[in-house]
Amino acid sequence: MHTRRVVSATLLIVPLAALMFVPTRSYGQSPRMTEENPHCVAALEPVRPGAKRSKVTSFSCYPTLSDAVLAATNGAVWLPPDEDLRTQLDRINEQQLKKARKPLSTKDTYVIAIDYWDANYQGATLTWTAPAPCDSVTSYQATGMGPGWNDVVSSTRGFANCNTNVLYENVYFGGALQICSPDCAGLGAMNDKTSSRSWSF
Repeated sequence: MHTRRVVSATLLIVPLAALMFVPTRSYGQSPRMTEENPHCVAALEPVRPGAKRSKVTSFSCYPTLSDAVLAATNGAVWLPPDEDLRTQLDRINEQQLKKARKPLSTKDTYVIAIDYWDANYQGATLTWTAPAPCDSVTSYQATGMGPGWNDVVSSTRGFANCNTNVLYENVYFGGALQICSPDCAGLGAMNDKTSSRSWSF
């Protein structure tokens, strides 16, 4: 992973002690992105009636994307490290479509987006998770990015019916924005400028 200057953002994130995920392989887990742990997971709650944002319930980072997705899905999805990127993304979609056909339980966790450090879905990753797919009444908002993730995103993929995948220039949804429907292999003028996020159907 190449070095890039990272600017911190105002975040609504609870301490490491409040982590919800217990990955099958927890070695190397970190509360922030590092060169050793460049693949991170942020868990969101839906935007509640009357609220303006989601609550971020946990943030943790792992050595590989496979480790991060395993943690993000509570062990439901394992990505073989030797698979190409498209096959890995198809695997996430396939698994989540199967889950969506079943009644939701309190233990369900969906990947709603993966943000990438580099264009064309390469480099370090930030996987956003939520307890339900996006729909006409369920949406998600993050007022800031996780530690090490402000002003570094260069591409993004959306999942779980979160087809309006929006990146904002400033924290709390200010400044310029880029709408991905749901994927953007590059962000143009918004490259390396994302400071807050939102997702909806």
